[in-house]
Amino acid sequence: MFKKIIITMIALSMFIAFPAIAKKKGSAANACKDKDVVGAYAASEPSSLPIPYPTGENGFRSVTYVYQLNINAGGTATMNWTGGTDFMVTEGKIAMYHGSWKCRKDGKLLVSTIGAVYQSTDYNPYQDALVTDIELEGHNRHNRLFSIEDPNTVVLRQTVRRFYPAEEDPMDPLGGYPFPEFFPDIVFSRLSPSDEGLTP
Repeated sequence: MFKKIIITMIALSMFIAFPAIAKKKGSAANACKDKDVVGAYAASEPSSLPIPYPTGENGFRSVTYVYQLNINAGGTATMNWTGGTDFMVTEGKIAMYHGSWKCRKDGKLLVSTIGAVYQSTDYNPYQDALVTDIELEGHNRHNRLFSIEDPNTVVLRQTVRRFYPAEEDPMDPLGGYPFPEFFPDIVFSRLSPSDEGLTP
């Protein structure tokens, strides 16, 4: 079981550890402020290697995934990776993360979330050999720390995560299996409304 957990975590490490060029940590003038940090942010991640795709040329294609971060008024937050549901049935992947956020006294943005991890299963209550399904493997709990670079840019500076097998409670902050900290410097830009291309 533990070996399987390690393999799953390695596969999920790309969710928080792709390279990006970021500015140095923001100054006090760019400290996290509740009313200013609310909004939708995104960061693009071009795949470093061709991804196996049945519909791609020679069975492969290059893709660009997107990390999506929503900081909502009232203290709730969501984080999503658009590659998380690729081949969900055959491989099992991760679902959207939900949680909360706050501005720390040091001016940084703290986001804590919990998300589900699924795996493929041959179990079929209807005994249909043509059906493949997924089942809950466990949960990931992340604490992510962002710096505020300017009104439209936040940078992921540090991530701490724990994995909880399906039988364990992810609400226990000290439960599950801890994994090493990551310092990836992922740049998120505010996704602002745009009327580009719309007719008057």
